[in-house]
Amino acid sequence: MDIDYRTAKKGWDIWIKLLSAISFVGIVTAIALPSFLNQPCSSTTSKAIKFVGALNKGQQAFFKENNHKFGSSIDVLGVDTKVESVAYDYYSIGVKSKAAFSYAISKYQGLRSFVGGVFAVPVPNTSGVTTLAILCEANALGTIKPSEPFMKAGVPTCAPDTLLVGGNPCQAGNVYTTIEGVSTCVPET
Repeated sequence: MDIDYRTAKKGWDIWIKLLSAISFVGIVTAIALPSFLNQPCSSTTSKAIKFVGALNKGQQAFFKENNHKFGSSIDVLGVDTKVESVAYDYYSIGVKSKAAFSYAISKYQGLRSFVGGVFAVPVPNTSGVTTLAILCEANALGTIKPSEPFMKAGVPTCAPDTLLVGGNPCQAGNVYTTIEGVSTCVPET
C-alpha cells in the first residue's frame, strides 16, 4: 500500500492555517474586547444629559408659572415622565425658594452621574427674579450622587468633584474656568 505524502501534507497545511486564523482572531479579541467593554455608551449618557437639561428647563418654567417656587418632583414639571432608563435613576428636588436640583444617578460603575441646578437670582435694577441653570457631570465613574452646584459671586458654579457640561453659564464678557479646583466665571482677557 502506497501513501501519497502530498495529499497528507495538504491536510496538515489546512489544519495549520485554520489554527493560525483562530489564534489570530482570539488574540485580537483578547486585546480589543476589554477596551470596548469599558467604553460608556454615549447614547445612554447623551439621554441622561438631555433629560437633566429638560428637568432644568421644567424647573425654570415651573418657577415662572408658580409664584417663584420650584417643583418638588419630576411629575409636577411637565417633563415626559415616561422616560425609563436601564442605566440611570432620575430625581428632581426643590430646595427652599432659592434653588432646585435634578439628578441622573448612574446604576453602573462604568457611567458618570449628572446634576443640574436652577437658581433664583434677582434681576439687576428691578424687583424681579429670574433663573439661571447649570448642568454638571461627576468627575468619577460610578453610582455616586454628584455634589450640588452652587452660586459663587452671582454665577452658577459646578462643585469641585464635577465638571461643567457644555455651554457657558457666565454673563457676557466672562469665561468659565477652573481655579484651585473650583469652576467659576472670570473676566475675559
